[in-house]
Amino acid sequence: MTDALQIIAEKAGSSFEAAPLAGGVIWQSIREYGADLRLLNEVPGGLHLSFGVADIWTHNPAFGGFESQCPIIMGFVAPEDGALFETRVRAGMARSFGIHISDLNAVESDPCLSAIIKSMRGGPMTVIDGRAARRVANLLLPIDPWFQGDARQLVFRARALELIAVVAEGLKDPDRLKLRSVDLHRAHAVREHIEQDLGQVFSLEKLAQEQAIDTRVMTAAFKRAFGESIGVYIARRRMEEALPMLTEGASVKSVAIKLGYTPSSFSTAFRRHYGYPPSRIQG
Repeated sequence: MTDALQIIAEKAGSSFEAAPLAGGVIWQSIREYGADLRLLNEVPGGLHLSFGVADIWTHNPAFGGFESQCPIIMGFVAPEDGALFETRVRAGMARSFGIHISDLNAVESDPCLSAIIKSMRGGPMTVIDGRAARRVANLLLPIDPWFQGDARQLVFRARALELIAVVAEGLKDPDRLKLRSVDLHRAHAVREHIEQDLGQVFSLEKLAQEQAIDTRVMTAAFKRAFGESIGVYIARRRMEEALPMLTEGASVKSVAIKLGYTPSSFSTAFRRHYGYPPSRIQG
């Protein structure tokens, strides 16, 4: 199992250090520089808990995934034959610390790990961010080389216990799980649907219904994922599409109709966004 994780790190051009844990392994990976990466990684079966920070997007059809540039904790239980994840990482700093337990029976006597496995088994990836994740920010620091041998492994185990404690505590209160990966995946599906035709009339209720999600949960997930509400996103994207069309000579009326506006409402929206009327481009 250590070999499988090390292969993933090597494919990403990351350092990799590991220490043994009952039923599994503790690992730390650091990638400081490099080009953007797009990887297909075969993640081994068992419990995976990790804390990291990177400009990253990762997804598996069964477990969902996440997109983040902020510190984030993720966890899931992969089947025995593993799970294939598509991952994209942008150039820059990427640091992560994690636990992989392949032998779930080996930790049955640990109440925290047992509760985590029970909560995550058979479900989508759990994502914890915000204040809860930042409680373990020290896990991303390199371990001081002064610690060697058994002492170094003890530091690894101490950090692993800290990560387990934060995840166990976070799972007690669903409100601390800022965004479940299944909702994040649906937020991306909503965005893809919007992008297919920015000129259509969008109904929040219909968008939520198509994704089999509550409207309130959908709108919260979308804002959490992309930093703006669905309405603001649509308005911004329409204006971004309008500018090149006008620059290429399309009339204000034709652009307005194509993007779902009346000419007057389009002019108002355009001026609000850019600070000048669309007629200036063609004047």
